Amino acid sequence: NNSIGGDIGLSVKNVHANDLFSVSQNFPNPFNGSTRFELNLKNNADVTVEVYNVLGKLVKSMNLSDLTAGTNTVTLDLAGLNAGLYTYTVTVGAEKLTRTLMVK
Repeated sequence: NNSIGGDIGLSVKNVHANDLFSVSQNFPNPFNGSTRFELNLKNNADVTVEVYNVLGKLVKSMNLSDLTAGTNTVTLDLAGLNAGLYTYTVTVGAEKLTRTLMVK
């Protein structure tokens, strides 16, 4: 896709960001077992990662204390989850970013 719209759509799709941090799309995706994503922090921070199913039920929660500023690779071990669509929400302070992942 060489259209300008396609390129813009791709960059927006691959990184969600705000002033405090950004979250990449998980990889591999779809996956079975575990997947990872990159979390880029402006400052050292405590981070919460929550994974929800399509019904909005929390299926996994992780508290990551005192991650360092810069790029952190976060691994989600989601072995045993049913195939389907899930969301992962990353919280830093009062800010949240949510992405979608697919278990195959």
